[in-house]
Amino acid sequence: MTGYVSEATRFLQDYLDNHPEQREVARQGRALWWDKPQDPETTAQFAAARVPTYPYYYDTSHPQLDPFRAEGYRPALPPRLAARVMERSAQTEHA
Repeated sequence: MTGYVSEATRFLQDYLDNHPEQREVARQGRALWWDKPQDPETTAQFAAARVPTYPYYYDTSHPQLDPFRAEGYRPALPPRLAARVMERSAQTEHA
């Protein structure tokens, strides 16, 4: 007994039966984008460089995400402008 086969699946199977060259084209396309050799060392480096995500992605109240609240933050701005930015940041925290 065979299971249900949708019209779309039957169409694709019939098309591939009538156009066998398309299987090779599909295989080449897959090799172009997906089938790549994997390097364990590079994979380990990517895993080590992962940054943890927080429960709410757009929440900027975490010190790691808000540079003005992070310890040891040194703005890469001209000193006078950096002082004004820090003053505004302090004013908004106290408000």
